[in-house]
Amino acid sequence: MDRRESATTFIIPSSSWSVQHGKEARLRLAGVVALTLATTGVSVVFNFLGRDFFNALSAKDVDGFYHQLQLYLAGFAIGIPVFVFKDYYQARLALNWRKWMTENLMDRYLDDRAFYRCAGRNCPSLSHAVKEIHARVYIYACVCVCMSPCVGML
Repeated sequence: MDRRESATTFIIPSSSWSVQHGKEARLRLAGVVALTLATTGVSVVFNFLGRDFFNALSAKDVDGFYHQLQLYLAGFAIGIPVFVFKDYYQARLALNWRKWMTENLMDRYLDDRAFYRCAGRNCPSLSHAVKEIHARVYIYACVCVCMSPCVGML
């Protein structure tokens, strides 16, 4: 990614987080970043639980094995919702952001009858332009939200 692309990657999200629904959008982003950090913590805890579980298994420690098995199952009960909530909130953030970006770009495209000025120059039809804007916004939003921990460090 060159300097211009990276600048665009940070300018567009920051404008959506500061203009309309700014506080709500920033809270959603903070939630996604927090849940991403929580999934990292859950993964670390699972590594330790797995280590102790297999150590008890290899040592043939029956009491330790059942104790670690209970901890492992409790870890699943706590850890799986963290991963699910992270994916859910990340998808909601992408959806809301994509909606805002599409509305913003369409308003700018149709503002002051810009489409009609463009139509005389053999520009694509309105439906093609709308589909193209939607497709590009969808891809851009998905990529940026998947990188949300990096984008969140603005």
